[in-house]
Amino acid sequence: MKKKYIEEKKDFILLITGSADNDYAAERAADPELEVVHHKLCYTALYEQFNELKELQIKLRSSEYGMGRKVCCAIDISDWIKHEDEEYFIICLKYMHDHRKGIDYIFTVGEHDENDVRKIFFKLSCYMSGMIYVDKTFMSSDSLSGLIESYGIARPAAQVLSEMIMRNEMIELRSYPVVKMMCEEIGAYAEKEELAGMKELSRYLEKNGSLPSILNAGIAAEYSEKVMTLGGIVPDKRSSRRSRGKTR
Repeated sequence: MKKKYIEEKKDFILLITGSADNDYAAERAADPELEVVHHKLCYTALYEQFNELKELQIKLRSSEYGMGRKVCCAIDISDWIKHEDEEYFIICLKYMHDHRKGIDYIFTVGEHDENDVRKIFFKLSCYMSGMIYVDKTFMSSDSLSGLIESYGIARPAAQVLSEMIMRNEMIELRSYPVVKMMCEEIGAYAEKEELAGMKELSRYLEKNGSLPSILNAGIAAEYSEKVMTLGGIVPDKRSSRRSRGKTR
């Protein structure tokens, strides 16, 4: 992913990742020279007390923006999909329009896809100039495999791990920090300066405390066996194998 998506004369990008965790993706998308201020704009029904804009203003005043410097503001607006025309959201857009000279906006939308966000993108575009950017890393096994390889995992193992992560039951694993953490733990089993492969992945998936086994022990066990089969790995009978949980 490139470090900067916001092009000259654009006020915002609408970032689509297919992942619920978008904070890290937003930081990768931002100008590296700018402080990134994160905020979730929670939905509030009309006539209920609306504090979201005030909370955003407090965060901005506490950032470098409050000292007269430009910042990037990453705002999760997923709650407002299908509520784009409501008064509170329009009030927020007017505020953002008035402050756009000192703020680069990156709007995130959780797991929603491009079809879901067309109306909210249109509404944003009524107040500021912007573009949609689709980060495809977590949208296909092939794209995710490339990220995993970049963290020092050999291609065959990366392909199996990405396939597991793309299972619906493992959606919580689809974030940059989580994938990086898993790859680092897998890499710890490898010899120095060597890529981690099937053997190291198998050892990781067998581990009781690994993130996949915590999230869904059954799927972790399924892929551990798949890795052993594909890699021609002979089980170590001396090691205590963790119990196979049932797939949710």
